[in-house]
Amino acid sequence: MSVSSTERLNRQLQEVQSEEFEEWLKSTGSKKGGSIDSESFDRVGSEGDDHKIGTTEISRESSAASKRGQLRRSVESSYEDLGGLLEKISRVSEARKTLFQTGIKSPWKYSPASELEERKMTVSSLDHEIEMEARRFKNRMKTVNKGWDKFTTKQNALIEALGKLDTLIKDCKCKRDELNQTFITESVAGKQYSKTVNEYKCQLKILNDLMSKTEKRVDNHHMFEDLLREVKEQSGGEFKSIREVIDRAFILESIRRRLMDWERETQEEYRFSMQEMVRINDRSRKNIWKLSGTLTEACVKNGFIANQLKIVENELEMKKESKQKQNMVYGQLQHAVNNLHIELSRHLRLKPKIPASQPDEQLKSIEKLTDKLRAFSEDISKNAATRSDEVAIEVDTQALEKKRLRYKM
Repeated sequence: MSVSSTERLNRQLQEVQSEEFEEWLKSTGSKKGGSIDSESFDRVGSEGDDHKIGTTEISRESSAASKRGQLRRSVESSYEDLGGLLEKISRVSEARKTLFQTGIKSPWKYSPASELEERKMTVSSLDHEIEMEARRFKNRMKTVNKGWDKFTTKQNALIEALGKLDTLIKDCKCKRDELNQTFITESVAGKQYSKTVNEYKCQLKILNDLMSKTEKRVDNHHMFEDLLREVKEQSGGEFKSIREVIDRAFILESIRRRLMDWERETQEEYRFSMQEMVRINDRSRKNIWKLSGTLTEACVKNGFIANQLKIVENELEMKKESKQKQNMVYGQLQHAVNNLHIELSRHLRLKPKIPASQPDEQLKSIEKLTDKLRAFSEDISKNAATRSDEVAIEVDTQALEKKRLRYKM
């Protein structure tokens, strides 16, 4: 009985320390049997400030996250198996102690006291080994939980950064609309200014023509009279003398100079405004591209979180189905145990006397009963973990529910 229990325990431990688990530990920099490296959990979201992350780095982050999920599932399943083995060994030990006490009190004891003591010591040593292994697994689970908390912190920081990113994008769009409106307003003002300048140029052209004709004809009196008459005709009677024309010419010249100065200043201001607008547009375009890269990275990580949520929900459904199946198996096992207890009690109540003429038949009957008890003990060894697995499934279901709520946040 103790040899088979030891073999099953070794097989369970070998499954925990499989090749896939060892390869993952080597890839993350941890050693076999030691604590899990918490830096592997810090990789998620640690490069969120780098807006030029590439496709290769994103795929590397996804593979690392999948390996972390495999590690957690492997440790949890190993812990469940260890709890089941511990419960199974304790139940087997109780059943065997009951059988040993019955064998000692009965006048037909089957095994000597030394063999019973040896078996008790073997069971005690197995219980001690299983308890030590359980403590080591609990320490590993604590390390995994610490890494998981760090991952949750990074995830919350990423969500907050996404909110800030959306606000910054909206501000950039508002500034861009304001710049476009300013550009349209300045364009309309520039057109009006050009129209006014053209009107003044036309008036100056007329004045220059009159001044040139006046300078050519000022020496000739007749020409002067003709010029005066022509000026009156062209001005519609507005100018009555050459002095008025000259005064008006000086006024228009000063106006022309001021208009030229104003035109030059306006052109400089307009050129400076255009340069400033181009510079702001370039800076806004760079910020938008940079923010787009960060948004793409955030979308990829959100997709990874959604995949993890689906995996957790699938595991939760599988655990619920396994719980129903184990309840059915436990009921069948309980029924078989009750029947065997009834048969054993009936056999012990009869207590037949040993005839001197038939000692062999009574010995065979006791051997048959012992075989049944041995079969019953092996059956318990195979199926005693159902009730403990039920408790472990309930605990694991609660953990998966918490994990699912954490992902949905």
